[in-house]
Amino acid sequence: MPIGTIEVHGPNLPFATDSYLVEAFASKLKIAIDCIILPSVYYSFAGVTKKIKGTISIPIGVIEIIFMHL
Repeated sequence: MPIGTIEVHGPNLPFATDSYLVEAFASKLKIAIDCIILPSVYYSFAGVTKKIKGTISIPIGVIEIIFMHL
């Protein structure tokens, strides 16, 4: 399951750079080991960039609760 965030990385990169990178890695992994790739999760804890306009961040405690139940 690719997990990335939608956060600001400056004027030269798109908002979902983290998500695009993990999706590309998952695609390569699928080819290499013939596995199933689950839909991407675009929301996570953004940390330092969470207060910058355009960033979508979920509190770290919420993320922990979600992944404890997977």
